[in-house]
Amino acid sequence: ENIKEKKEVTINVGDENRITWDSPVQFFFTILGFCVGLGNIWRFPYLCQQNGGGAFILPFLVMLMMVGMPLLLLELALGQKLRVGAAEAWKKVHPALAGVGYGSTVVATIVGCYYNVIIAWSIFYLGSSFTTSLPWSSCPLTPSPTKPYLSVTDSSETQYFWFSTTLDASGAIGL
Repeated sequence: ENIKEKKEVTINVGDENRITWDSPVQFFFTILGFCVGLGNIWRFPYLCQQNGGGAFILPFLVMLMMVGMPLLLLELALGQKLRVGAAEAWKKVHPALAGVGYGSTVVATIVGCYYNVIIAWSIFYLGSSFTTSLPWSSCPLTPSPTKPYLSVTDSSETQYFWFSTTLDASGAIGL
């Protein structure tokens, strides 16, 4: 007779000697720092205002509850259970899903670099603000002899400070 036997699937758990969290509080604050990034505090209120204010909040909350939280919890549960990195965890679920883990690693690396640049700019602006008059509160009356390409009359004070001081932009490629 043609009876199929059930095949048992086992998933090998990662190295038991892998470093773990010292306390649940440390784990909580790490996850909180990962979830609440600079964009949530800095960019989200602006995007809300630009895209309809309160009307934007409802679809955002629906998508957060229906998609965002379940995916976050799934990834956390996989990582805690399997005790391996992102690529290996998804590969253990199914070999064809290894790309999801590699993709999330690449995205996390790019976002990390991006946030480091934004935080560096924030620290630079904070340091520049410790003067009696803010350096971006006025433009020089005459063009800079070292930066003649920056138009004093065609830009605002903040744009002039951004290009001339923060970015230290040059008029040509390679200079």
